[in-house]
Formats: sequence, structure tokens, C-alpha cells
Amino acid sequence: MTTDVLKWDLHYMARGTEVKSLWQQLMLSSQRGLLFICGAGFDPRALAAVGTLITAGVHPAECRLIEYGSGSGLPAEEDVARAESHRSQLRQMFTGSSLKTVAVATRNREGRSTGGINISAEFREAQSYVGFSDVVVDITALPEELYFPLIGTLLTIWHSSSVEALGLGNLHVVVCDNPLVDSMILPEGGDKAELMYGFTGTVQRASIGDPIPIWAPVLGENQGEHLQKIAEYHRPQVVAPVLPFPASSPRRGDALLLEYRSLIFETWDVDSSDIIFADEQNPFDVYAKLCAFASDYEESLSSIGTTQMIVSSHSSKLHSLVLGQTCFRW
Repeated sequence: MTTDVLKWDLHYMARGTEVKSLWQQLMLSSQRGLLFICGAGFDPRALAAVGTLITAGVHPAECRLIEYGSGSGLPAEEDVARAESHRSQLRQMFTGSSLKTVAVATRNREGRSTGGINISAEFREAQSYVGFSDVVVDITALPEELYFPLIGTLLTIWHSSSVEALGLGNLHVVVCDNPLVDSMILPEGGDKAELMYGFTGTVQRASIGDPIPIWAPVLGENQGEHLQKIAEYHRPQVVAPVLPFPASSPRRGDALLLEYRSLIFETWDVDSSDIIFADEQNPFDVYAKLCAFASDYEESLSSIGTTQMIVSSHSSKLHSLVLGQTCFRW
């Protein structure tokens, strides 16, 4: 993770009213259909992205709807009803074979997480994307244990040597973001932290040579227990919390600092210079700041050893979207 080669050095991001005009321009020059991939969840924003496309005059040729379990707990009745309402509306938007359901089991019989490996298996066939001008992945109603491995799998396909031969179109990721709503959704978790499927390589490779572990948690509300479990799992020597600034709520960063002040300044002994501030509405800013931080530490500690950068996401989906190093799940 260095500033010499940035995976997201070149990127394009549209938001708000820009999204509608972007898709209208894209479809003017396209002769092929659009594939839309989304989740069937209770999130009230679940249909916002596909609704925006249709309002813009762009109707996807096919929708692949990811059905997944709710974890170990029993979902509330209103959540079940809302998720079914979303599925019903999608069935009205996409009739017949244009709507395909992809069932993904998130837990096995022993209660261990299987969502990452299962969703990767369902979407790793490159041939299934041939014939579409654009593939859109809507992560709004997907949990991070599914959307991180899903995006990772698709990026592997799009970065492969066969992408030109297959004639694959553009790959887009969309999310309807609201940090306040995200902070109200409490994540389910297990008894311990685990490395997310598809993101274990950096830790496994770095385990040879005893590197200096540096942990950068992207902070969000109500995550104290999860943060402590990750700290116990990895025992970092340096902790660099990432706080949102600027943010939709100007004092959100201050509020998070107050919420975790005991962990940050007493338990982890964080130096104030190691706190990273990144734009809440720009995931590429988060990525660039983390790359610069990692590069600086790698250079400053090169005389005594190598460094190992670990990232964990606890914030809104948009704030954490392009994190490409090691991610933790529950």
C-alpha cells in the first residue's frame, strides 16, 4: 500500500443530480443492455438506485437479486415485511427471466461465516457478464461481509487478461448513502474477529518476517465492542483512527472522538498526529490518505523493519467503499 502505485489514482464519481445525467449520456452511446446486481434487504434505501436509473430512462436488461440470511438473530417483523415489499417491487420492475435470484447462505451449520466465499462462487464466472454494456453493483442493501468480497471478485475479473477478449463493459458501484441512517443500523457479530474472505493475503504474506502492525479503523458510531475485538486479534503497535471530516454533520468527527476517547487515548495510546481526517462523502479521499499514511510509516520505520497496514471498516458504506487492503468482519 504505497503512494507510488495507487489502484484508484484514476477514478470517476458522480453524486446527486449528476447520476441521472451520467447514465443518460452513457446509454446514448450504448447498443447493449445493462446488468443490475443488488440485495434484497430491509434497508429503506434499497430501491433508490434502480429507481434513479429508471427515472433517467435507463431500464436494466437484467437484475440479479441477492437473497441472503439475516445472520444468527431473528429479524424484526417490520424488517421482514419491508424486505418482502422491496422484492415485490423488483418483480414488478423486472418480469419473467429478466429477474434472477441468487441465494447466498451467510452461515453454515456450525454458525461460521460463509457469505464471502459463497457470494464469490456465485459471481466469479466471467462469461456471465458478456453481452452487457455496463454492470452496476448496488451495495445499498448488502452487508459488508457480502459486498466487499463481491466487489473484489468482480475487480479480479475486470483486471484479468481475458477482459478485452470477452468484451466486458464498464463496471460501476453505486450506493445510496446516509451516514445518519447507517449509524442507526446495528451490526450483528460473532464472538471474535475474523479476516474477511478474499482479504487475507496481506496478513498471511506479512506474517513472515515479523512486521510492525499498523491498524487504521475507519470509525463509525456504536462500534466499541467490535473495535476492541479487532485490537485483541491483531495487537497493533500503531493505531491510526480515521475520522470523517468534512462531514454532512460538521460535529460528527468530534462526536466520534468523544465516543471513543478512552479507547483512542488511553487503551491504544494514539498520538494526535496519527489521527486521519478524510472526506465523509469521498471514499477516494479515504484511500489516498491511508496510502500516504502507510507510505510515510513504511519509510520512517524502514531502518528497523517492515510494516503491515491493516484496515477495518466501521463507518458508512460510502466512507469505506474503496478500501482495498485487509478488512475484518464478524
